[in-house]
Amino acid sequence: MISSIKSFINTLKSSDNLNIDKERYTLTFPSQNNAPLINELTNFNINIDEVGHGKHEINLDDLPFIFFQNRNDFLERISRNSWSKSIFSFEEDIYYSIENDETYKSWFSTKDYYLIRNNYFAYKLLLFLKTQEHNENSAFYFVDYMNWDTYHLVLTSLKKDGKIEVLLPKAGIDIDENINLPSSVKEFISSFEENNKHFPKFIKAELIGCLSKVEKRKRANILFMKLEEIMYLASQNFEIYIHDLSIENLKKDFIEYKNKYFIQLRDILSKLTSQLISLPIAIGAAAFSTYKVSDSNYTILLILVVFLLYIGYTIFLLKLQREDIEDIKLSFATDFRNLGESPFFIRFPNELKEFKKTKYNLESRISSLIQAIDVYFMLFTISSACFIIYLENQLKISFIGIFWTSLILIVGLTSIYIFNRTLLKDE
Repeated sequence: MISSIKSFINTLKSSDNLNIDKERYTLTFPSQNNAPLINELTNFNINIDEVGHGKHEINLDDLPFIFFQNRNDFLERISRNSWSKSIFSFEEDIYYSIENDETYKSWFSTKDYYLIRNNYFAYKLLLFLKTQEHNENSAFYFVDYMNWDTYHLVLTSLKKDGKIEVLLPKAGIDIDENINLPSSVKEFISSFEENNKHFPKFIKAELIGCLSKVEKRKRANILFMKLEEIMYLASQNFEIYIHDLSIENLKKDFIEYKNKYFIQLRDILSKLTSQLISLPIAIGAAAFSTYKVSDSNYTILLILVVFLLYIGYTIFLLKLQREDIEDIKLSFATDFRNLGESPFFIRFPNELKEFKKTKYNLESRISSLIQAIDVYFMLFTISSACFIIYLENQLKISFIGIFWTSLILIVGLTSIYIFNRTLLKDE
C-alpha cells in the first residue's frame, strides 16, 4: 500500500498546473502533460470530472489520504474526525502513515517532524478521555464531564484545586516540535489497564494540580506539552504509595548514614592529627634524654631500642587506621548500593543525583585521609631516620655504619607500609 501511495504522490508532485480550491476542496488540472496523474487516479478508482475544454477536476475527499496544502491548512482544518486516513501535506512533502505510525519527508523516514504525529496522538488522548467519562456504575471516574459540542472537559478533585475546566481544541494543535507526545500518550492509556487500579487516581491528582496553575484557554496545550512530566510525577507518587516509601524519609535516612560515616572519618583524622603532633614531641624528648646521658652508650642503646619499638607501634596504628578507612569506604558503598537498588530509585534513577553528590563528597574525604596517612608516613620515616642517625652518631658509629643502618631502616619501613597497603587492597 505504501509503495502505491508513494508512486501516486510522486506523480502528483510532478504534475503541471495544479489548482487547489480550498473552499470547494477540489483539485483542477489540465489533461495536457498530465497523463501519468490521470492514470494514477484511474488506478485508485477516483472519479475524474471534466470541467472545461481540456480541464479535469477531482474531489480531494476521494484521495486515498487526507490532503492538506501546507502546515497552516493542516492546523486550520484538522479535527478529531479527520483520522480515518493517512495525512499528506503537499507543500512540505510530508506524509504521515497512520497504519505504520511513521512520518516521511520526500519519502525518507524522519524523526524530526512531529506536528502531524503529535496531533494524531493528541486527539487519540482526547478520544480516550471521553471513554473515561463519569459512569454511575464506577467507583472512580477520571473525567467528570466531556462534551465535543461545547468543547469542554471538566475534572474535579476533593483536594484544594477543586474543579477545573479545559477548553478542547476545535482544530489543529500547534504543539512544540520538540515535544514527542506519542510515548506519553501510550503510557497514559496503558496506565488504565486492569492491573493498574489505583494509578489513574495519581495521574488525575497530578493533572489537576498542573492545569490549575494556568488559565482555562491554555490548559489543553499545557496538557499535551507537560504530559510526560505529569506522568513522571504521578509515577513517583504511585511508587511511593505502593512501596510505602517517602523521598523525604529516604533523604533523612541517608543523612543519618552520611553523618555516621563523617563522624567516623573525623575521629580517624583526629587520631592522625594527634600522632602528627606527638611525633616532634616524642623525638624532642628522646633527643633531650640522650643529651643528658651522652656519656652512657648503654642508655643511648636502650633509647634506640625503645624508639624502634615506637616506630613499629606507630606503623601498626597507621595500618589500623587504613583498615578503618577501607571498612568505612566499603560499608558506605554497600549502603549506597542498597539505596540505589530500592524500587523507587530503580524506576527514577535521576532522583539519586542529590545522593550522589554526598557520595562524591565522602569519597573525596576518604581519599584525602588516605593521602594524609601517606604524608604522615613520609614525614615519620624521614624524622625517624634523622633521629636514628643522631643516636648512632652519639654511639660513635662510623659513617658507613650510619649510612647502611639508615638505608635499611628507610627501605624496611617503606616495604612494611607498601606491604600493608597491598594487603588491604587484596582484602
